Amino acid sequence: MPQEKICGSTSDIAELVVDYEKPKEERIDIKNVPRKTWFNTLTTAYIDWLFYGFKYIIAIGFVITIIVIILDMFKTTTPNLNLLDILLEWIILEWIIPLCLGITLVLSLCHLNKKFDDKWKKIFAMKTGDKPKNKATFSEFKSNVFVLYDIGNIVINWDPFGDVEKQLTKVWIRKDPRAVLYEHQATTKGLLWEGKEDTTPMWNAYFFFKEIPKDGELYVEWI
Repeated sequence: MPQEKICGSTSDIAELVVDYEKPKEERIDIKNVPRKTWFNTLTTAYIDWLFYGFKYIIAIGFVITIIVIILDMFKTTTPNLNLLDILLEWIILEWIIPLCLGITLVLSLCHLNKKFDDKWKKIFAMKTGDKPKNKATFSEFKSNVFVLYDIGNIVINWDPFGDVEKQLTKVWIRKDPRAVLYEHQATTKGLLWEGKEDTTPMWNAYFFFKEIPKDGELYVEWI
C-alpha cells in the first residue's frame, strides 16, 4: 500500500475520511467544504492566490517605491521625497496592483481545469506539510481503533506494514472535544477545565482495523 499524503482543502479546515473498503476513485471523502462547483472552485482559488501573492505584491511595491525615489532625486534639483504621494501613485494609479490582481484571476481560472486543480492541491498539501514532523512506528495494537491525538495539521503521512496493512479499513481525521482523551479510559462526568485553551477542540486521526492486527507496524509522520 503506497504512503498516503492527503489534505482537506486549500482554504477550508476539513474533516477527512479515507475508506479503504471503497473503490480507489471514491476512497477520499472531504467533509464540511463547499460543493465542487465552478463558482466555489474559482472563488476559493482566487482567495488562495491573492493571499499567497500578497507578500510578493508588497515586495514589488517596495522595490518600485525605492526606484521612484532614486529617479526623482536625479530628475529634480530639489528631490520630491513625499513618500505618501509615491505610494498612493503606484497603489491606485499605476499598474502594479491591477497587474497582480489580473495574474491572480488568470491563475484562479486555471483551477477550472480538473488536472491543474488536482495538481495544485497536491503541491499545496506538500507545502503545508513541509515543516519538521513528529515520527513514530506503532505495533502490538491493543484495540481495533488506534487514535493519534491533537495533531497540528491534517496533512499526515502513514505507511502500514504486514497484518496492519491487511486489517486497516479506514482513517478518519476529525475535530473532537478535548474530553475525548479520557473516553476510552473511563466514563467522564463533571469535567471542568481551568484554562480556556484546554477547552478548545483538537484534531485527532483515527485508524480503524477490521480486526486487531496480529503483527506488522504502522509508520506515521505528523505535525
